[in-house]
Order: sequence, then C-alpha cells, then structure tokens
Amino acid sequence: MPFLIQTGFLPENVHWVPISGLSGDNLKDRVSSEICPWYNGPSLVELLDTIPLASRNPDAPLRLPVLDKSKDQGKQYLFGKIEQGMVRQGDKCMVAPVNNPCQIAVIYNSKDKEVPYARPGENVKLELLHIQDDTAVSKGNVLCHQDQIVPVSEVIEAELELLELVQHKPIFARGSTAMFHMHTLAEDAVIKEILEATEKDVASGELVNKVKPKYVRSYAKARVRISFKYPIAVEKYSQLSALGSFTLRDENKTIANGRVLKYKPAQTMTL
Repeated sequence: MPFLIQTGFLPENVHWVPISGLSGDNLKDRVSSEICPWYNGPSLVELLDTIPLASRNPDAPLRLPVLDKSKDQGKQYLFGKIEQGMVRQGDKCMVAPVNNPCQIAVIYNSKDKEVPYARPGENVKLELLHIQDDTAVSKGNVLCHQDQIVPVSEVIEAELELLELVQHKPIFARGSTAMFHMHTLAEDAVIKEILEATEKDVASGELVNKVKPKYVRSYAKARVRISFKYPIAVEKYSQLSALGSFTLRDENKTIANGRVLKYKPAQTMTL
C-alpha cells in the first residue's frame, strides 16, 4: 500500500480483491461466503465494470504513437494505437519529430480488416504513401495531420515523483542520466536542472521544500528540466496524458514517474 500511494494512487482508488487462479473463484461471480466468509465485496469483473473509462476526443488533433513498422512488396506499413483524433483514408499526415510527409492509403483495424476510418483507442495498421526510406518511420515517432503537427522539443520541464533509486546511485542530481520512456518512445535523457523539490529531512523526518537543490534522494518530489540529444514528440500532460506522462528507468529499474508541465519548442527537424 505505501508503494502505491508513493506512485500517485489515491487510497480511495485502491481496492483489494481475493481471487483464485486455480478455481476461478471471485473472478466473474462473487465468491461464496462458505469459501471466503471474511469477504463480501464485488468480484473482479464487477469491480472492473465500475471503473470510469478515460475520455478520448475524436475531434482533437490526431496523435498516433508508432509502435512498429514493416515493408511488404514495396509498401510501407505503420502500426500503433490512436490516442487522440481520427484518421481517414486519404488523410495527409506527418511523421514527427522528423517531419516526413505522407498520405494514408489504407487503414486496417485490429482484425486486419480494411476500414475507411479509425477512432481514438483503436489499434490500427496503416499503409503509407510517399514514404520510401525505411528510416523515415521509427518506433517512438508520432503520426499527426500536416495542419496540426504535434509539438517537438529537446528540453522539457516536468514534475517528478522519485521512487527508490538504484542502490549504488543514492542521489539524483543535475547531470544524472536515465532512460526516458513515454508511450512507445525510449530515449536517453539528462537532468539539466532541479528547480525545486520536496523531501523528508533525514534528521527530523519532516517534509522540507527546497529551491534549486544540488540533489535529492529516493521518494522526493521535484520539478526538473530534462534534455534530450534529439527532439521528441511531446504534449503537456494537461493536454494529452498519453504524450505527457513518462517514467525514468536506470539499470532496468523504474526510478521515477513524471508529468510534462512545459516544453521548449525545437527547431524543425528533417532527415
């Protein structure tokens, strides 16, 4: 429970449900009081049915993070899930952050059936026109419409919630490096500056607010600037959480969860 609270879950949103993988008890139907007399809550499926669905705006600018790509008989295909907006056959699009123009020739749904359009939340395969170079599309790119291009940036300002740091790296400071994971993107990142932080004082155990500290430790909250070697496609968390929330990992361990507050627009990047 403490770990879930530290990672941002509210106590009222955490539910404990006993289930049996062997017998299937309490998965779909509620478990009998004879089997589990100490539990009288909902089954797992009943609880899942009460979870409100995240809203996805079909009228907003198209944002489709690229999960994978392939080429077959000279045709270039792109795979991904639409996080926002809609895509239709014939749409003129752009692959960010490299800003390669393309056009949608064919749309396939998750059942590999050709469809005229696709909505937010759908997994799709798109056949692209005017893309000949295999390096023009990569995992972590974002497909958008040419008249509503996704922002790209080399420097972002973010709110971080640190988890347990790597044991032999007990402090998190300016110059610290980590792998930045957001939607389908994985990119090397450097902490450019720690603007402010809140963490427990080692001696008193009380929360202390710090302005531009030299470093912070595990479980601190901080507002930082993060830089990248190459521009990335990004949105503010308040605008689109899928392109504004991320994790930092170091040595195969998640050390922080973050939200993008601001970004510095990068210059146009082309191959």
